[in-house]
This record gives sequence, structure tokens and C-alpha cells, in this order.
Amino acid sequence: MTTMSAGLLFTGVAGAACTISEDFDFGGQTGTVQNDDYLRFYPEGQSGGLPAKSNRTFNDPSWLNKISSVKLSDDCIAVFFMSPNNGGPLQGHQVVRETTAKFSAGLNDKTHGMICECN
Repeated sequence: MTTMSAGLLFTGVAGAACTISEDFDFGGQTGTVQNDDYLRFYPEGQSGGLPAKSNRTFNDPSWLNKISSVKLSDDCIAVFFMSPNNGGPLQGHQVVRETTAKFSAGLNDKTHGMICECN
């Protein structure tokens, strides 16, 4: 598996971030999305139907439908955009307000993008 780009891992406000994991209990591949960054899980130039945002935007297709848990820094939330059928039409978004070791069936492995927002 690939890892996120260095720009995604080392930019933004120090300490304010959302750390995503491929497996439950924060296992498998992990990556850090900084405060106010928008990560689309599609190749550069493809949106996958995700909305345009004014946030700094990155693309990393290695995460498409693969997130199962998230660790949040204090005062951070993660907004995930998801699809109900692993590739079907997008079904809105879900806001995660606390560190979550095991996503529900409605979110687990169904994410197409995310935004990390910290106060």
C-alpha cells in the first residue's frame, strides 16, 4: 500500500489533525490529514462527484473505501463523504466528533473523501 504524500503529512497547524486508519483499532495503513485540509480519495483531476471546497485539496486514491477508524486531536472533527455501495452514488456525509476505533457499518470502508476541521 502507498502512504500519503509528504505535503499532506507535514503541513498545517502543529498538533491539530485527524489521523485515519485502514483497520479497526487504528491498525493497518495510517495517514494524517491536517487542519482545514480536504482529501479526495481519487486520482488528481477526478472528483468522484465530491463537492468543490475552498480548503487546500489533496488527492490520494489509495484510501478509496478503506477507512475504518480515526483519531482526532482535541477540538477537531472529521467530515467524511461516503457511498453506500462501495462505488455507488454518493450518499452525503457524516461528521465524526470524537476518536473512533471502529466505524459503524454505514461508514466503514465507504469513504470517498474527508475534511479535517479544528478550532
